[in-house]
Amino acid sequence: MRLLSFTAGGTSRVGVLEGHQIEGLDVTNMRALFEMGPPQTHAHKLKTGERFALSDVKLAAPIIPKKFFHTAGNFREHAKEGGKANWVAAIQPWIVFFQNVDSIIGSEEPVVYPEHLTSELDYELELAVVLEELGNAQKVRIGGLVQLTVRVKPAQKKRRGRNPATGEEIEIAAKPASVDLRARPLAKAKGALPSVQKARRRLAG
Repeated sequence: MRLLSFTAGGTSRVGVLEGHQIEGLDVTNMRALFEMGPPQTHAHKLKTGERFALSDVKLAAPIIPKKFFHTAGNFREHAKEGGKANWVAAIQPWIVFFQNVDSIIGSEEPVVYPEHLTSELDYELELAVVLEELGNAQKVRIGGLVQLTVRVKPAQKKRRGRNPATGEEIEIAAKPASVDLRARPLAKAKGALPSVQKARRRLAG
């Protein structure tokens, strides 16, 4: 099920995409739909029967959160990347990352930024996944890039084995059955991979 937010006739709506048609839902916004519980369950109950052609509407940001929370664990990596990319300014320790919820925009909307404060505008890709879908399916595809597969690993009895480092015989403890998650890249992701030469240059750097 593909949910989206859109504007039709000057009114903000939420709907379900079916082919090139959108069926409207009787809910004020996407966040309200998610607050009801599993969205795929409630969306079926909220269908109004009103349909819109995808080409006739303006797509909006899928969901506007109440707050943003960020962690700074990857700032060190950003600084290293900046050194390799020769950015116009060094990333100093006192620089902070700030983002407002009103900075989220919809499809093909202009990016508004203070031109008098910066001459360099960088792009960043964010991928959001609704993990609740994994609890209701065996396989979930994310944007045609990755397929997540849920599987049950059977229980394992206690057995004898060998330490791979020393070759010493050891006893391997029993393990209960568990749920495992595997990720497999799809054709679109594989097609975006660099050449062997380019990958070697980047990894060596």
